[in-house]
Amino acid sequence: MLRRTEYIDTVTGEIVGSKEKDIPDTLTNEGLLFWLRKSQTRAFQVPLPPGLSWEDKGRFYELSRYIRNDGSNVLCKKERGRYRALTADDIASVTGMSRRSAYRYIGKLVRVGMLGKMRLQCDDGRWRVAFAVNPIYHLHGSRLSLPLYIMFRQSLDRVLSGLSRRLLAQEMGKQQN
Repeated sequence: MLRRTEYIDTVTGEIVGSKEKDIPDTLTNEGLLFWLRKSQTRAFQVPLPPGLSWEDKGRFYELSRYIRNDGSNVLCKKERGRYRALTADDIASVTGMSRRSAYRYIGKLVRVGMLGKMRLQCDDGRWRVAFAVNPIYHLHGSRLSLPLYIMFRQSLDRVLSGLSRRLLAQEMGKQQN
């Protein structure tokens, strides 16, 4: 999309200058565009769910450093030049928890809607459980992808504008046909 601004002399009515600026489309194949807030983050002004301790919140912040910047919001780490989804054992080591405590912590984040579980197929053909962060709490990248919207639709619909919801619903309709 292109925005053109023309400067007009108020006395003579002549155009004395113009400026053109390229504006990115709101919805593309990459997803729905979110503009940066003043704090340079893409986050909604929603509080974290009740029932989380400060320790849980700190661990969530630590996990947010592992979000992949490809529109999927999946927790990943880079190994040998490739990205690999974090497993529960990886999350235990990142957060400094025992394996059992990590499973309980992950279950708690999934129950309150901060994380979502998905199955990803690896390069070797095996399936692996992966965890995606709800974009309400942290969106890594500038666009909300359609699969991420579908996964967290119930919570996102409460904070998205009507226009954004309609655009994403139209895109979902196109993919189903």
